Amino acid sequence: MKIIRNIPFFLFLGFILGAIASGNTLKAASEGSESMSEMEEHPTPLELQVPLGETVPEREAFSEELLSVGSGDELRLLYEKFIDRIGANGIIHEVESVNPTCHGVGHPLGRVIFSKLGKIGPSLRTCQDACNSGCMHGVFMESFAPDRRQVHEAASDTGKHPYFIQRVKDQIPTLCSREILNDLYKPGDCAHGVGHAIMHITDYDIPRAMDHCRLFGSYPMVYYCATGGYMEYVTENDPKNRIEKSLFYPCDTGEYPAACFRYKMVHVIQRPDYLSGKLKDEDIAARCIAMENKYRWGCFHGFGNAKSREIRSGGVGIPTVCRFGTDADQTVCIDGAVERLAKYHPDKAQAACRKLEGWRRDLCLSGANRGMYDLDKSFKYYLR
Repeated sequence: MKIIRNIPFFLFLGFILGAIASGNTLKAASEGSESMSEMEEHPTPLELQVPLGETVPEREAFSEELLSVGSGDELRLLYEKFIDRIGANGIIHEVESVNPTCHGVGHPLGRVIFSKLGKIGPSLRTCQDACNSGCMHGVFMESFAPDRRQVHEAASDTGKHPYFIQRVKDQIPTLCSREILNDLYKPGDCAHGVGHAIMHITDYDIPRAMDHCRLFGSYPMVYYCATGGYMEYVTENDPKNRIEKSLFYPCDTGEYPAACFRYKMVHVIQRPDYLSGKLKDEDIAARCIAMENKYRWGCFHGFGNAKSREIRSGGVGIPTVCRFGTDADQTVCIDGAVERLAKYHPDKAQAACRKLEGWRRDLCLSGANRGMYDLDKSFKYYLR
């Protein structure tokens, strides 16, 4: 399905949300209705399932093709080809067998699942948090992609109904608090997924995407929406800017810098100059320290997150990673390092924290117990 670009997001987001509230989305609006309360009280079994024991040869064929395809549209075509033959569960089983994290390749799977089911609740249940929420992100991306006729109708409705924009503002704060979305995901995780979709459909226009994230109202939800938006940006749209603008672009100029650095820094430490040792941890820390506070703290937070995989493997400890700067700098670095560990490897997060001492250990253990997407954590250093 072709994504419609350059159409103001607010013109159709309210239409989407109104459809969600009645159990439908844009693509399912003409196929009958099912209330949100009915879906919550009588959850349907997982859909698009085929018993694994019945699909061994087909899954082997899928795995062979999976190794030869690229990403994005090619993956989507592959998933569409096999989903009826081996089920969404068969695809998830094979993809996660090859790559347990598989985040990026989960996006097109979520899009295919939603295109088949047409409803967010059943689609999210079918995803089952596959590919570290990548499948969930794809569901939102597909649900936010209307066709031209529906966009035209939504725009026409906007002209006739002045309350339309207010309705959007009223519904956004509760979009991720409904039980239908939270049986598998925290509200902050849901907001992160919505941020991916918003950045995608606003054609990677960062200021517009951040404006739409603010419709959530609550600062923690806005922040987590921004994390999803920036993750989408730096993963899908940023490579051409790595040298043309700055090492840290767009995080050193944009809003919610911690949300941006959290994902940008992952790419920074994959650069050839870092891998070769030409760009060292001390150099990155010096660049972080040279920035004003909100960018400085965001920079250290991102560095901690970027090093979490190495911390998990035992290649380095949190005391070494987060030794730079002031207490505030070290606080956000520890936060960044341990939250991701806690979500996917809680035992290793606890072990990593025990290498720290005093207030740093207490801070780390608190983050390990809290995990990612907590709404009650302090956002003192996570500024707009």
